[in-house]
Amino acid sequence: MQNPIQKRVIPRPKSAPFGPRSAFPSRHDTARRRERSTIWGHLRAILERPRSAPFRPRLGLPAGAVLALLILPPVHADTLAGKVVRILDGDTVEVLDARKQTYRIRLSAVDAPESKQPFGAKAKRALSALVAGETVSVEWRKIDRYDRRVGVLILDGTDVNLALVRAGFAWWYRAYAGEQSARDRQLYEAAEQAARREGLGLWSDPRPIAPWDWRAGGAPAKPSVGACPCDSGRTCTGPRGGIYCLRGSGTKQYFKRE
Repeated sequence: MQNPIQKRVIPRPKSAPFGPRSAFPSRHDTARRRERSTIWGHLRAILERPRSAPFRPRLGLPAGAVLALLILPPVHADTLAGKVVRILDGDTVEVLDARKQTYRIRLSAVDAPESKQPFGAKAKRALSALVAGETVSVEWRKIDRYDRRVGVLILDGTDVNLALVRAGFAWWYRAYAGEQSARDRQLYEAAEQAARREGLGLWSDPRPIAPWDWRAGGAPAKPSVGACPCDSGRTCTGPRGGIYCLRGSGTKQYFKRE
């Protein structure tokens, strides 16, 4: 049986993804197109690893499993399709369907930096460069208290939510991991670990503040002095304000906020 991973093709940016074509594209459109091409090129570079240096997530997944970012698992969800007409922030968009009805979409399982946070503006620009003006489908499972459909944004077969995490433009939102399949939880965690290890995007900051901590008005959580047994010295913020200590062995230990 042929390996399905080998059959996938990472989508390339379209030549004119932003509205009707013009013989004389504006400087703004040209800049957006260039930025979109740069982001997609970056995603291709980190997703398509040479065989001599495959990506091996520290979660017991097989080598090259990160390429499964582009395989969408079978799920039971409602689906809508339309054009992305507005980018509100790094994890929220508006989609206009064929009936001219607008839906506000909150990307599920991810949390991008807030607009006033460091890297918040870049996260918004990244999402805009990827999907603004594009026809997408949304697999959503619930409507939140702000009347937003919460789901996965899909462009040309690509899980955009997951791609943003892998490129360092958003955190994996662990507080809602229970709404994901076990397979998705593994993929999203592996994607975040890889982005962090490579210092991509928001992870270029050695101690980025998680959006949920920022909204609560707090700083990154710290373990008690002398309590952290890490031999790697690496940590990541947890959803309840605590901190995960990532050991060199690949295991992790959770500490509550002081």
